[in-house]
Amino acid sequence: MDSFNALMPVDWLLLVYLAVIIPVWGLVDQRRASKNRKLGIPRDRMRRYNRLFVELWVPTIILLVSWFMAGRDWHGLGFGFEQSTLAFVGYGVTLTAIIYLFWTTWQVKHSEKARTVIREQLDGAEALHELMPGTRAEFQRFRLVAITAGITEEILYRGFLFWVLSPVVGVALAAGLTVIIFTLGHLYQERPREIFRVAITGAILIALYISTGSLIAPIILHIIIDWTSNDMVWAAKS
Repeated sequence: MDSFNALMPVDWLLLVYLAVIIPVWGLVDQRRASKNRKLGIPRDRMRRYNRLFVELWVPTIILLVSWFMAGRDWHGLGFGFEQSTLAFVGYGVTLTAIIYLFWTTWQVKHSEKARTVIREQLDGAEALHELMPGTRAEFQRFRLVAITAGITEEILYRGFLFWVLSPVVGVALAAGLTVIIFTLGHLYQERPREIFRVAITGAILIALYISTGSLIAPIILHIIIDWTSNDMVWAAKS
């Protein structure tokens, strides 16, 4: 694909969904949640988790089915395995990051000082409090959310969105736009610090995708990031 003219109607729908509908819906939903928060109405986390499954898996399945029906090359969507030097550097960075995340999680679970740091970071972050689990059942369900987000968001943002943009605007600008659109989809986190972290995470994930030429590393790292975040917050709350 070398221009937007090569896009099918379903591609345009997915593009609008990622760049417009998800950010707008996230902001509308968060405003409603903020209003309910002031009224003392608790957030139904399980319902939100279940809704996330639908919001992420449905467009992903539509994308994969349409991709297959169009006979497109799966490597274009990031399904492949590169064996270049740059790719192995990317896999090395991914492994290092995973080790660091698990080590940090272990520290939080075994150190009251580390748990205090997490609590201080969460202080005043009402949107995150509403998203992260408060019960054992929610904790277990959020693990499925972590797996879902890791798989579907990488396919949609790093795979599909980058595939749409890079031939038209170039690799560098396409990478920047994917980070921006990915971040816009997480504005519901409200605080600038959390939104900045989302942007940095998005930048790291797209860099890994470009360097490895595959979604393998971004998917695995994304899952581990969300999984360990869940574990650390749960340990800090317990």
